[in-house]
Amino acid sequence: MIITSTDQTVSISGLNELDAAAAAAFTTQLPDALPAGIRCIDIDLAETEFVDCGGLRALIALRNCARTRNGDVIIRLLNPPANLRRMFDVFKMNGSFEVQTAGVRNAPAPAPALNPATASSGGNSE
Repeated sequence: MIITSTDQTVSISGLNELDAAAAAAFTTQLPDALPAGIRCIDIDLAETEFVDCGGLRALIALRNCARTRNGDVIIRLLNPPANLRRMFDVFKMNGSFEVQTAGVRNAPAPAPALNPATASSGGNSE
């Protein structure tokens, strides 16, 4: 995990996995990296291949800690993997974090195109 800081933004990147095992390091290292007056936390998940409920819990703990210390701090999840976006839907957490995607990754494959010859006959070849 790489943590960098500017005047009002803390940036986190280099997270390969955000699971229960990695969540402990995430939740212990990050609070110390949040200086007073921070306005924004950017968590770049572009390299993150896997997130489980432990990782989701770590994100919530970070959000709660940051807001306790800095009030209305903005937490942006950049390029979250599809399974994390699904967890937000399932747990009705859309809006809990600002989510920015450079492009949809890990999206389900599109449905195969229909063959026009079989589509008009309902797929029957009589």
